[in-house]
Amino acid sequence: MTRDLYRRIIESFVVGDGTIYHTGKTCNIFATDVCDALQTPLKRQDNGRAYDCQNLLPLLSNIYLSWRPAGFGSEEAKNFQMAQMAANTGKTVVAITYDHIALVRPNESGSIPNNIKDVSIAQAGESPSTNTTIAWGWPEGRHNEIEFYIWQGTLMSNADAEEYLRNKGA
Repeated sequence: MTRDLYRRIIESFVVGDGTIYHTGKTCNIFATDVCDALQTPLKRQDNGRAYDCQNLLPLLSNIYLSWRPAGFGSEEAKNFQMAQMAANTGKTVVAITYDHIALVRPNESGSIPNNIKDVSIAQAGESPSTNTTIAWGWPEGRHNEIEFYIWQGTLMSNADAEEYLRNKGA
């Protein structure tokens, strides 16, 4: 899928007050719904509800489906540059801690940030936005906790992504 289609699908989900992804504890619901739309699923509970971050993080850490850490070596899941690079090429990427999850989205310039705070994200929750950065999503003192996971399985085709957006009216 192209970076533009990936970005457009993320932005087709409206977040904030007056939506189902209202201010509050909805980041996991948003991330799970967007990943479902992208055909890169995050695990759901038996009742269909999204798992909370505390339950999603260990699944991703233990190689759930086709989700893999963003880097290599002892700090493999901490590689924010690989995460941004993957998102910039249209791959589904999540940033997660025990209490928050966001989608890493393509950034405007297509560049790779030198600092984790500049990684582009989309999130619901306390500060909902489909176009912000990690600096907005997590306090600076917690940036070292963030892990990044990239979907390494088959991605949605461009034709399927365009059809999804047409059907959604986006």
